[in-house]
Amino acid sequence: MKKFILLACLAVLPNSALALDQSDLVGKWHCHIPEETEDGMTTSMTANVVFKENGRFSAKMTLIFKDPELEATAKVKYRSSWVFKDGYLYDRPISAVVRSLKANGRDQRRSSFARNIRASLLKHSLNDRTKVTLASDTKMSLTSKDTTTYCAR
Repeated sequence: MKKFILLACLAVLPNSALALDQSDLVGKWHCHIPEETEDGMTTSMTANVVFKENGRFSAKMTLIFKDPELEATAKVKYRSSWVFKDGYLYDRPISAVVRSLKANGRDQRRSSFARNIRASLLKHSLNDRTKVTLASDTKMSLTSKDTTTYCAR
């Protein structure tokens, strides 16, 4: 019986060692979303993000959009407030600025496409939450709905 309890404790230990609290997220991370294709459009994202102790979040993102007729790259600065509770990250957007948007070599910062990117980032619901999984002190994943973002310090 003691052997069984010891094995059970050892099985749980790796997970409990990575128990999360808000301080685990604080700091700088480099994050990416691998290429995803939906309705013929392939998208990917990389970002340098900072979680601050005061509940503020900032990200400098590069978004790449590709379809058979168009390739576009957007550079976006995003800010929000955030809270971590029960293994989930909740954020409330504050601002999203499309700093540059090039589509087929042309400046599109003032286009409806840029406005749609901004609106999508600012869209918020009180039910929006992101599951946080800490793989190590330097790696985590963020999963919301059907998208997983991978981050490393």
